[in-house]
Amino acid sequence: MSRFGSITLVACALVGSGLVAGCTIALDPGRHQGAVDDDDGGSQSDGGGSDGGGHDDAQVDGDGGGGCAGGGVCEPAAPLGWNGPIVLVSGAGDVDPPACPASAPSTAFTGKSEPSASPATCGCECTPPSAAAMSCGVGTITTTGNAMCITIPTNHATISDGECRSIPALPSGGRWSVTSPAFSSSMGCTPAPSVDVPPITWEASHRGCGFGSPVSCGDARACAPERAEGERLCVWAEGEAACPAAFSEQVITADGADDERGCSECTCGSITGSCGGHVDIISECPAGPTTIAYARIGVASCTPASAIGGTRALASFTPTGSCPPSATTPTGTATPTGVRTVCCVPE
Repeated sequence: MSRFGSITLVACALVGSGLVAGCTIALDPGRHQGAVDDDDGGSQSDGGGSDGGGHDDAQVDGDGGGGCAGGGVCEPAAPLGWNGPIVLVSGAGDVDPPACPASAPSTAFTGKSEPSASPATCGCECTPPSAAAMSCGVGTITTTGNAMCITIPTNHATISDGECRSIPALPSGGRWSVTSPAFSSSMGCTPAPSVDVPPITWEASHRGCGFGSPVSCGDARACAPERAEGERLCVWAEGEAACPAAFSEQVITADGADDERGCSECTCGSITGSCGGHVDIISECPAGPTTIAYARIGVASCTPASAIGGTRALASFTPTGSCPPSATTPTGTATPTGVRTVCCVPE
């Protein structure tokens, strides 16, 4: 034992046994002077609580719940990473959401939920080219002795559209006809698509209403205004997320939608066609005001023959063309934009 240690112990003995323990604690060689035992307690910040600050207008009871001044209610606070709490008011999806209540007057966000975007209705037609782009070839005037025009015909003369020419005299018995001229076109058809995209509908509209910085009223709790029917206490975050336990009822809202609905391309196949019309048997070429029309023989007809005096023919052929349209189908979807997750205290 050191010299100083011996003196100290002697002094303590002279004072009396009632102070020995106190001297031993103060001069224990294993301790530093000024150390504080854990159970002596450290100093606490003024007004400090479990939430790290004063409660301002809130009053806390012994079990961590609390009362709120001004008629508020003590509710779960917003967990880390979430905004709010806010009061959520909702209305029909085809109108603006209701206004914020006086107890939570500031708008934090607006949005709509549960979109419905039906596929487009698609159609495709093909517009044929103008008459100037289509033409008819040569027709042949024929005769047959069969009343049904089913025997091999006799060819009498060929004739083109608009042509007026002399022909051999036609027999007065049997049947007359004109073969169909060949169809041709210098152009194809023009696609004519139809696209009907129905409007996007929304099930509900929503407004998030703020009521200022939350005031703590206990562990993970904050004061919130009393709410009327249809008003809900919620927290929110950008994007889609799972709801925290205290705010378990989820509403996904969006600012709008990126609408990419439409139809596949409308196209037209190759043009095909035919030529109709007739040949008039007349008295003279060129035809004029005094021309006598004796008979009209239709293209692909089976016209009864008759005794006529004319040996001139005037052709009038009409081309008709069409193209097969492609099948069109709905394409694309409507994707919500400005998505946020709103999580509410169960009602």
